[in-house]
Amino acid sequence: MQPYIEKNKINNKKLIELSIYSDEQQKLVEHYIKSAEIHKNN
Repeated sequence: MQPYIEKNKINNKKLIELSIYSDEQQKLVEHYIKSAEIHKNN
């Protein structure tokens, strides 16, 4: 997608923000899963 964005001079700031937010949320979900697994095994 990067070549398309550059060729069409699209401001990708919102895409970058969405990517960062998505990464943070994925880490949070993984933390909750690990926590649930720990409690399940105890």
